[in-house]
Amino acid sequence: MEKPTDEFQFHDVVDVVFGTGYVLKVKFDDGAERTTDFEPILPGPLFGSLRDPGLFRQVSVDAIVQRRRQRFAAEASAPEYAQL
Repeated sequence: MEKPTDEFQFHDVVDVVFGTGYVLKVKFDDGAERTTDFEPILPGPLFGSLRDPGLFRQVSVDAIVQRRRQRFAAEASAPEYAQL
């Protein structure tokens, strides 16, 4: 079985920094950073409410990411996984 390439791996968001307007700099757990202007996707019914600057600036990294990492680390160190 071939090892999957990095381009298909998902990484957790660990930090978000606000830019001007609807620009966010997103930092991932692998050290990558991406700056994205979200304004082009905000028109319309799906994301339209996020055009409210006050609502848009409420974005944050969910604490569930930390809890999930702790759970997976604990599971990976469990004896039944150590044999794999």
